Amino acid sequence: MRQLFQRGAATGALLTTFTLGRAFVVAGFPDWHDRVRALNAIIRAQAAEHGAVLVDMWDHPVNDRPDLLSADRIHFSAAGQAVLAAELVKALALRIDAEASA
Repeated sequence: MRQLFQRGAATGALLTTFTLGRAFVVAGFPDWHDRVRALNAIIRAQAAEHGAVLVDMWDHPVNDRPDLLSADRIHFSAAGQAVLAAELVKALALRIDAEASA
């Protein structure tokens, strides 16, 4: 994950990322939420280290929507992706405002 962020940041691009939501469940892994929490912690740390715009979806209310996930139960549905996109736009707007105020 560090290499991914480093390589992206080296291009000069403004990186954007998001954490996984708690709605994802994999029955074969009883510790799934712990694994996702650990991954999300890594994502948060790398985002902070590389100045990425982060959208934190873990506790987002969208996790409670029955239409959040697609039929494969792995990816966001179109409705879930729309919420994520809206949150990303909000986060980018906050970054622009912060940089304009600095």
